[in-house]
Amino acid sequence: MPDESLKTKGLLHRYDIHRTDGRDRPGAKHDGCDLFVLDLTHDPFAIAAITAYADACMAEYPVLAQHLRDRYGLLMKIYEERGVAVEMAARGAQKAMQLEHELKAMKDRRKQRQETALARFDQKNKPDRDAARHKRFLKSARAGKKR
Repeated sequence: MPDESLKTKGLLHRYDIHRTDGRDRPGAKHDGCDLFVLDLTHDPFAIAAITAYADACMAEYPVLAQHLRDRYGLLMKIYEERGVAVEMAARGAQKAMQLEHELKAMKDRRKQRQETALARFDQKNKPDRDAARHKRFLKSARAGKKR
């Protein structure tokens, strides 16, 4: 039975985590990274989280996603049989995909606005550039006549 007081404590520092490849040593790439531990054996919410993570990373890391599904798929089935809402994982994955699409749309809109602003700037300043080019042409033409 889980400790009922944990339900009101929130996020706690329970683990000290170190990378086996040493890339968390001082000055290395992962020095000071914020890591989070999931108990996939006892915590039914962890299964929902790992399922959502596998779905979210599928496009960029398909092998990792498949390994996670292969390794923890049996646990997912056990939890489903016990009635734990693995549907939470599906909702999490859908939300992640929705957020990814929204982010892409925002980037596309920003790029379009930048291109539009640049085109307006170019159009507005074109006469100035043409006049400057014409002045340089005249100056070089006059310089050529003096020789």
